[in-house]
Amino acid sequence: MRGYGQRIKELRIFHKISQKVMAEKMEIAQSSLSDMENSIWPPLNRINQFCEIIKIPLYEFFIEEESKLESWLPSYIKPEDAQLLKILNTQISQERRIEIKKIYLDILKSHMLTAGEQWKE
Repeated sequence: MRGYGQRIKELRIFHKISQKVMAEKMEIAQSSLSDMENSIWPPLNRINQFCEIIKIPLYEFFIEEESKLESWLPSYIKPEDAQLLKILNTQISQERRIEIKKIYLDILKSHMLTAGEQWKE
């Protein structure tokens, strides 16, 4: 059986992070990370920590195929927008993401007021 440890290893390699560097970021011994990567069921708190480091939501860790990810999307998010949202949440600094979201909310408020709808804070 392919375990979640293998998923950690694949994602770590995909993000071009060495085992040594990832272990340092997780503040664990490299041998502990190696054990996790060879485990079927690594501890959930470590999986969560790993996801925070590579900047993906925890639920996304457990979805391996893009088609499965799309089935989890709310109806108002189109699959083609999902990649843009992923970039927004993983490749841009937190400060910049906040700025972008504020601008988006201002645009949304303006649109709703133009359409005669109420904005509820």
